[in-house]
Amino acid sequence: MNLFVETAEMRARRTAAGEGGSSAALWQPSAPEADSQQQQANREHEAACRERVVAREDAPDEVRPDGSYSLEQESYQTELAFDRARTRRRKLAAVVRTIAAIVLVPAVLAVVFVASYTLTCILNGATPQEVVELLGDLAHNVIELIQSIV
Repeated sequence: MNLFVETAEMRARRTAAGEGGSSAALWQPSAPEADSQQQQANREHEAACRERVVAREDAPDEVRPDGSYSLEQESYQTELAFDRARTRRRKLAAVVRTIAAIVLVPAVLAVVFVASYTLTCILNGATPQEVVELLGDLAHNVIELIQSIV
């Protein structure tokens, strides 16, 4: 899809809008003579653009393989750079969300388990000292399990 397709009518409207005039006065249906004149003007404009590009130091980077040059592409570079940066930010955010999910889901499950274990002990009538002892035993059993696996 070419984003820079511009018809003669659209160019006339844009030019008229930039000058503050009416586009109706500038645009006239093309006749064969007008077409050839327009094509000649386009060729002259493209040649002038190519001459400007060749005169610049970084011309080899900006000349297309077919030798043509697009001023629209030059003005579109800031939008392309913004889009690339936004894509990088989105990808980075997706990676961070994935890592956070991998780390936080087990952590939240462990906290919920310990909280439910503590509440169960309290509901069964354990005193605060007994709850601390039971949590210590739980931590000791978890450490032993981890050591047996490793």
